[in-house]
Amino acid sequence: MKSGIVDALRLQGIAASEVDAVSVVVDEHSTSIDGKYNLAESVDEELRCGMFNPTWQTSYPPVFSDWLPKIPVSYVDSSKVAMVRAADVTANWAFMAERDKETYPRAYEMLSKATVLGLL
Repeated sequence: MKSGIVDALRLQGIAASEVDAVSVVVDEHSTSIDGKYNLAESVDEELRCGMFNPTWQTSYPPVFSDWLPKIPVSYVDSSKVAMVRAADVTANWAFMAERDKETYPRAYEMLSKATVLGLL
């Protein structure tokens, strides 16, 4: 998600400092990352505060800064929210194109072109 936001800002010529609010909408199911944080906490930490990986002793800067209000994460029924359903279909297509690139190279080629064009 972080790289997608960074790429979208870059492609649209928008500075992170120009963004005054961010919200995240995902298909309804609680997601836990590494058993320590829930998705909302992880999104907020990575995008507003930055992350530190103690294993590699590496810091990753935030996309925004803590001046941005806390980032809400909403869980919705994808059968009722078209954008979430479209994102799910797109993600599944990209996953299968990567997974099946040896047996279905045309899908992988289309995925590569869409990525280069900034469509995905």
